[in-house]
Order: sequence, then C-alpha cells, then structure tokens
Amino acid sequence: MQFHPPIAGEASPLPTLISRLVFLSDCGSSNDAMTIKTLAAATMAASLWQATALAQENVIEDLIGTWSVDLYFSPDQPPSQTEMVISSIDDGVLTGTFYGTVFDDARATVFENEVLFTMTTKDGSGPYVHSGRLSGTTIEGQTFAIGREFLMPWKAQSAE
Repeated sequence: MQFHPPIAGEASPLPTLISRLVFLSDCGSSNDAMTIKTLAAATMAASLWQATALAQENVIEDLIGTWSVDLYFSPDQPPSQTEMVISSIDDGVLTGTFYGTVFDDARATVFENEVLFTMTTKDGSGPYVHSGRLSGTTIEGQTFAIGREFLMPWKAQSAE
C-alpha cells in the first residue's frame, strides 16, 4: 500500500493496514521485533495520513464567515470596500455572496496545503469570475469582469 496525501472524503487506510499486520503477526513470524517495527511504522503513516485529511478539512472550513474586502480598482487610488460572506461549504461547493450578489457557482479545494476557491456572480453589466487563495488569515484574490473587460485584484480579512 502506497502513502499518498488524502483526497477530501477518501476513507482512511488505517483499518486495512491494521488487518494486514494482524494477519502477518498471526502467521507466527520468526522475527517478532520486525513485526512490531512494521506495525509501529504503519500506524504512524496511517495517523499522519488521517491528520493531513483532518487538517485539510479544517482549513477549507476557515473560509466560512464574513470577510472585509479591499478592492483595488486603480493602483493610484485607495481601495474601496465591500463584503464577502461564505455561508457554507458542502463537499467543496460554496454558498454565499460577494459584493452583495449571490454566488451562481462556487468551488473550493486544497492544493499543497493552501485553500483555493473560485465563484461566479453577475449583475446588469455581465458576469464576474472571482478567485482567491487563503493564506493564514488573509485572502488574496482577483475579479475578472467579463462584460466590463477588467481584472481587479483584492484582499480580504475576516470581519468576525
């Protein structure tokens, strides 16, 4: 069995590892010290796997809440403010609002221990594609306004 980083929702390999090692130990291995070392190593690997899975689930949940967003329309001007609310996350699907507009579609994932997300909204001028990356307690993002043909960077801090 190979070790690989967990995928959200994937079952733990711990029960399989334990059952295989119990079988090996019941076979009367002539080297009990080796069996114990193998069992210890497998248990540590499975525990690490589970801890990584839990950390990813916890990190993605950190998106839930109200965020104060600074929108940078122009590098020469101070940012304007708005609010982003992420109400829930269910199997990587986000619900919430950005700039007072409900997400049409929104997804989040974890890649290399960072939470990445994207969502779409629309208003009278057309659709918007927003994306962001949660780093610590800050979200750095960008919005592409398709109908208005501009790309705007933004930063967000938790408002809670």
